[in-house]
Amino acid sequence: MNVNKVVILGGGVLGSQIAYQSAFSGFPTVIYDISDEAVNSAKQKVASYPKQYQQDINATDAQIDTANSNLSLTTDLKSAVTGASVIIEAVPERLDIKESTYKNLAPFIADDALLLTNSSTLVPSQLIDFVPNGRL
Repeated sequence: MNVNKVVILGGGVLGSQIAYQSAFSGFPTVIYDISDEAVNSAKQKVASYPKQYQQDINATDAQIDTANSNLSLTTDLKSAVTGASVIIEAVPERLDIKESTYKNLAPFIADDALLLTNSSTLVPSQLIDFVPNGRL
C-alpha cells in the first residue's frame, strides 16, 4: 500500500503520539480535532515530543525538522481526510462520540482508505454499524 497521507482523528494523548510517530516515520500526517481549543492542546502535546525523541532514541535535529514539517493540525474534517490513504480514529472512548465521528467522516473518506480505530474499551462489533461502508 502506498501511504500518501495519514490522518489522526483526535489529538489527545494517544492521537498526538500516534500522529507524531507517523510524521517522524516520514508520512505526511494531519491531526484533526473538533475545535481550535482542542487543536491548540494537541499542539502543546506535540511540542514536547521532539525533546523526548532526542532523549529516548537519539533523534537528530534533521529528523525532528522532518517530523515537524510532515505534521499539520486542522479543525476542517473535509480537508484533513481528502486524499488520505490511512485514517486512524483516536477519539474518546464513548460510543456516541465514535458514532458521530464516523458519520461526519462518511462523506469524505475515499473508498480505498484504510480506516483504523484506537479503542481499548470498545470492540469493533460495537462500531461496525456506523462505520463508513462497514469497513473497520
